[in-house]
This record gives sequence, structure tokens and C-alpha cells, in this order.
Amino acid sequence: MARSVRLRGLFGAAEVVARDGLTAPDVSGPCRSHREGDALVVEAEPGPGGRSSGGASSVATSVAAGTGGGFQVTVTVGAQSPVVVAVPPDTDVSADLSAANVTVRDLAGDVRIDADAGTVRLERCRGAGHVRVRTGTVEVSLPATVGMTVRADVGTGTVALPGNGGGDSLVIGDGRVPLDVRVDVGSVHVTGP
Repeated sequence: MARSVRLRGLFGAAEVVARDGLTAPDVSGPCRSHREGDALVVEAEPGPGGRSSGGASSVATSVAAGTGGGFQVTVTVGAQSPVVVAVPPDTDVSADLSAANVTVRDLAGDVRIDADAGTVRLERCRGAGHVRVRTGTVEVSLPATVGMTVRADVGTGTVALPGNGGGDSLVIGDGRVPLDVRVDVGSVHVTGP
């Protein structure tokens, strides 16, 4: 099984951060976790009426699941307090979100995010990426050492790529790693190495 993190639901704030030396995910924030087969499922603590509270209570969890050293993490959150998922650097991340403020930082694995609304930040991610946000902003800080081809498409809004005079694509180095970003209404801001 491939190493992966899957984010689903409504996030007030969430971060997926690569940490060297980790062999299992380390999840913290207003959440609870349980295993479903080979997956670690992380859910927000329910508040009054069974809805996510985003309040003061939180549970920190560090659990490995899966076989052959691989694992899968599923995060389902509706809280406003941040949830932080620390993972080994080669972890793949996929997300299907209704609304989110999500940061993915320092990963070498692939990143695939689909959000209805919110802000998605990719910081120094070295793997292939595909990000789609219907309404909101995508901010990308490119890594210094990886050749990438960045394609940005905004239906209504703005695209800002470094040094390209307002175009919608950019090739850095050998361009071997693709990053495709689509925002229906909003903006894409890319800063380069």
C-alpha cells in the first residue's frame, strides 16, 4: 500500500507537515481517531448537537496502520481549531474538502486537493501536484531544488507567477515535476525559488 493521507470534510484549519524520522503519522488537534481496516480515521470531537465543536478539548494521537511499513490516514474535521498531521516526507496527500484552510508543507509525495471553498497553501512540496479550488486562493511557495512545470488557470480572478510577465505557466529547471492549479473564482499566487 502506498503511504497516503486523505483529508475529507470541513476544515477551519489543517496542516499536513513532513517530519524526518517519522514512521507513523502524528495527529494533533480537536480530533479523535480509530482504525478502519488499514486506515487511521481522524474525526473532530463532537460538540453540542453532535456537530464539531472546534473548542478547547483535543486529543493527540500517534498510530500506524497498514502493512509493509505503509499507512493511510483519513482526517474528517469540521472544527475551527487547527488539526496538524505530521507524516514521513514521502507521504502522498489527497483531499476532498467542502471548505478548508489547508497548508501542506515540505512533502516529497504527490499532492491532490479538491476544495469547494477556502485557501490552499503548498510550501516547498517536491512531488507532483494537482489543486482545484472552486472559490478561493491557492498560494504556492516552490522548492529551490526541484525542476517543475507549473500551470495555473483561473476562471475569474488573478494569476501571479514569478518572472513570467503574467502568463499562466512556468518551467523551472528540467520541468520534470508537474504542478497543475485550477481556481474557478479567486487567485493563484506562486513564489519561486
